[in-house]
Amino acid sequence: AKVLNPTMEELLTEMKSVDGDLAQLAVKMGLVDELATRQDIRTLFAKEFGSDGKDSYNAISYYDYLATIRPDYTLANHDIAVVVASGAIMDGQQPRGTVGGDTVASLLRQARNDEKVKAVVLRVDSPGGSAFASEVIRNEVEALKKAGKPVVVSMSSLAASGGYWISMSADKIVAQPTTLTGSIGIFSVITTFEKGFSKLGINTDGVGTS
Repeated sequence: AKVLNPTMEELLTEMKSVDGDLAQLAVKMGLVDELATRQDIRTLFAKEFGSDGKDSYNAISYYDYLATIRPDYTLANHDIAVVVASGAIMDGQQPRGTVGGDTVASLLRQARNDEKVKAVVLRVDSPGGSAFASEVIRNEVEALKKAGKPVVVSMSSLAASGGYWISMSADKIVAQPTTLTGSIGIFSVITTFEKGFSKLGINTDGVGTS
């Protein structure tokens, strides 16, 4: 406990003993076994695993390794597509972190046109946003149902307003006990300057005659 949580005075004393070298301090405190350069590591690995003839060790990338692994089961020709709608709903094509109406609609359309896809899970985590974009997505959900592909909405912690709008046409909606959902509606903010103009002596009035 003393090593992992030294007092400030103890830490300053240890720092002075290694001339402020944090790497040496880590060795001294037993947090690491030894210090080595990248080339030292390559040399050690080449000794342990063999050399690749290019001044490095025999190795395989994670992705190449995955490519060599074959599943020991037969893949069915029935896929379930998972489409994630996470973020504020906005019109058009949008990057990750937001829900683009055209972006999500395109993904749902791909699932509808893919013969291997037999059902779709739409994961919704959104406070809502554009009514137009929400309707674009909901229309694609309807199209999936008409194509005979069930749509299940999985709600995260938030699926409100437009987030519920894009969900309501699904065959089934699954929500958590703490999910905030519902409240389809709109709001707008209109800036007015009556009080400001009044202070400047600018007012509206009317004159009537009979």
